Order: sequence, then C-alpha cells, then structure tokens
Amino acid sequence: PTGLVIGKTPGYLLNQFSMDEYKGYFRVATTERTRWACIPVDPGTVSRRTHHWPHCSWERASESKSQLAVMKFPQESGEMELINVIDNLGVTEEIKSVRFLDDKAYLVTFMRVRSSFV
Repeated sequence: PTGLVIGKTPGYLLNQFSMDEYKGYFRVATTERTRWACIPVDPGTVSRRTHHWPHCSWERASESKSQLAVMKFPQESGEMELINVIDNLGVTEEIKSVRFLDDKAYLVTFMRVRSSFV
C-alpha cells in the first residue's frame, strides 16, 4: 500500500510481535479481556454481609479470549479486507507470546491466577 491503511480487530496487542505482514496479508493476534458488569439484584435480598453496590452485584459478563485475524492490504490507501478470523482461542486466558514464521502463527496463552497466601 502507498497510503493510509486501516484495519480493525477486537482486543489489544501484547507487543510488536503480535503483528506481521506476509505476502500482502496482515496477520494480528489480540486478546479481549474479561468483561465485568453490574447485574441487578433485588434490594430485599441484599444482606449487610454481602458487598453489593446499590442494588447490583459485580459479576463476569464474558471471559477473556484471543483471536488471530488475517487481513489483505488494499492496492492503495483504505480499509483492509478481513479474510479470516480464528477466534475463541484460550478462553479464560491471555496471549503471552506470539511469533509468526512463514505461513504459521505460534501463540502461547496463560490463565491469570491470583494467589492468596496466609
């Protein structure tokens, strides 16, 4: 491409190795983080021992997941064409490493675990 090129995919990039150009195609690996939402609760069921923000409970609305998208560069400037997406990779996990080698992509995902020690 000779001008400005735009492409969109959900999530965030880990680093510069999450993107690659190969034979006129742009390849990108991204992770969407876990989404939290305030789920409404009946005010009559809220006790003093629970931690409910005014009449709602914070819960997971969706799990984290990763995807690999392949887009084709336009001849001039403009928007890239989405060719294919492999999604729902590593559900509940985040990308920790990405490498592209020729026509292959290597992704490593890990689950984030918070340890608690007493």
